[in-house]
Amino acid sequence: MNFSFAEEPLDLILLFDTSGGMKGKILSIVRATELGFHELHQGDRVSVRAFSNFSTEFLPFSDDLTAVNVAILTQVIRMTFAGASKFEEAADQAALRFRQEVKTRRKRAVLIITDKAGGREANETAIVRDFWSSDAILSELILGPTGTNPIVGKTGGATIAATGMLGEAFRDSVHYLRSGYTMYYAQPAATAGTERKIEVRLTEDAARRFPNVGIHARAGYVAP
Repeated sequence: MNFSFAEEPLDLILLFDTSGGMKGKILSIVRATELGFHELHQGDRVSVRAFSNFSTEFLPFSDDLTAVNVAILTQVIRMTFAGASKFEEAADQAALRFRQEVKTRRKRAVLIITDKAGGREANETAIVRDFWSSDAILSELILGPTGTNPIVGKTGGATIAATGMLGEAFRDSVHYLRSGYTMYYAQPAATAGTERKIEVRLTEDAARRFPNVGIHARAGYVAP
């Protein structure tokens, strides 16, 4: 087994919540996105989507970061903010969107920008499986108090609360998705399509030395 640490290029879906609860808040988040935009690097590809009762793609994956910014400023911000926040459905559609793309060495991630954390859903298991099958991570940038979203945790993502400077929170969210340790090990024999579980934890000695360290890691994968 081997470990490495690297900052990787991204295939990133920015998924904006445009439900009624976000009315009056989206401008702050769009400004935060602009302020944190330098965390996106040459070599990244970004897709822009928005959701309320249903999910819409405004920009397919593009390495033109100017086009990404234009899509946010001229399309997302002009949406009619209404309806419910169908968080889990939008996240699942974003995970499935990666199936239309050729797999590269870019790290696949979805960042949902919303004012509330997703809750437990009856179809949680299916959504997690879709993220595992797409080899993608789900993270949340939340404007307001955070909650616990098991889907985020099981894909190896993080929930970041934008309680202070929103631009910094956006940068932190993208930086989290870009960086991290990669663990390499010989994959056990398995039938294609079989779910395999993973548990990553500190050794007892490391846990004593670093009592405040937490681990974010995906909880499994689907055998290719």
